[in-house]
Amino acid sequence: MPTAVHARTTFSRDGDAPWCRGCGHADVFDVLCRALVASGIRPTDAVVVTGVGCSSLITFQLRSYAMHGVHGRALPLALGVKAANPDLHVVVAGGDGDAFSIGANHLIHTARKNPRLTYLIMDNQSYGMTMGQPSPTNVHGEHHALNALGVLLAAGATFVAQAASWRPDEAEALIGQALGHPGFSVVNLLSPCPTFHHGEGIDGAIGIPLVREIGSEHDLGDRLHALSVAFAEGVPCVGLLYRVERPMYALTEGSALVHEQWEETAILEALLDEHRVVWT
Repeated sequence: MPTAVHARTTFSRDGDAPWCRGCGHADVFDVLCRALVASGIRPTDAVVVTGVGCSSLITFQLRSYAMHGVHGRALPLALGVKAANPDLHVVVAGGDGDAFSIGANHLIHTARKNPRLTYLIMDNQSYGMTMGQPSPTNVHGEHHALNALGVLLAAGATFVAQAASWRPDEAEALIGQALGHPGFSVVNLLSPCPTFHHGEGIDGAIGIPLVREIGSEHDLGDRLHALSVAFAEGVPCVGLLYRVERPMYALTEGSALVHEQWEETAILEALLDEHRVVWT
């Protein structure tokens, strides 16, 4: 297991972390660096794509290639990167609002298609960059909280796990497994926001949220049982919930057809120009 110092030297830029003191996102950044090093991935072979929010600050810290996109659109950008160079290890990093609100449609269809991408969702139940409004996964208030794991399982993600930022060794191990998974892998990372939202189930004795571990008897290939674990009432679960293999989406499939369509379009436009036809 790589040390935090070695991992930071390899993947982190110089300077202080940009997050509030005590933010779980800083811990997620550390375990991501460690998991990348442990997986033998070099900074020149990795691309991290983000949307908008506190989670997106990861791109400014990494020494690897990175792309800072727009809110909720990290997955389409990541698919484009992977299609352009399938040999790259593409990691998407986003917040729960980015993933399950404005970007929910992209998340559902990416899970359905099963491309080889790893998505790390930093779930703090709030929009921390805009004064802490509740996100879809927030358990407070009048609205029913969206079940992040349930959505991923129902949509067809082939690797679904949940980790806690304050349990770094377990989080690193799960991210490492996700990086090696042949398909769409998602790790939902519980990441408390110390500024706006502390979450429910706080253990006053140790000052961190309570979690329950998924038992070793759990069948990783049983999606219905995984759903029952995800929707069980009480404190959130941590561990690997579901893992199967099925055909991956061929990102470059149909490229020849696309080029033919471009050629036909060019011919049509030339004819329109020749006869001075103008579209309004």
